[in-house]
Amino acid sequence: MYADNAPPLLRQVEHVPAAPVSGEAVLITVKATDADTVASVTLMYQVVAPGAYVRITDAAYAANWTPVPMNDAGIDGDAAAGDDVYSALLPGTLQRHRHLVRYRIAAEDAAGFAVTAPFPDDPQPNFA
Repeated sequence: MYADNAPPLLRQVEHVPAAPVSGEAVLITVKATDADTVASVTLMYQVVAPGAYVRITDAAYAANWTPVPMNDAGIDGDAAAGDDVYSALLPGTLQRHRHLVRYRIAAEDAAGFAVTAPFPDDPQPNFA
C-alpha cells in the first residue's frame, strides 16, 4: 500500500529486566521516529491472572488495556532526553507470581498518523 505520509517508525522494543520476578519494576523502551515529529508514544499493558488466559479472539483481549504515556524527556526511567528512545516504567506491583504482563506500543505523529506495534499482521500480537 502506498502512503504520502507514513506513521511513526517503531523499533528496538526492549524491556529490562528480561525476566522480572515478583515485585520488580520493569522499564520498557522503544525507538520512535517520524519526519513530522512524534507527537505521542503510549504503552498499553494487560495483566493476565493464572488460569484466566485471554486469547486474541476473546472480547477481553481488545478491551482490557491500560495506557501509560512513554516519555523521551530523560525522566521517570528515560535515560537521555531527545534521543528518540521513549520509556515507561511499570511498577513492581504489577509483577506477581504466575501473572503475565503483556504490552503493545502505540505512537502518533504531529499529522495524526498512528501505528501500533506489534503490527496487526504480526504472528506475535503483543510483547510480554
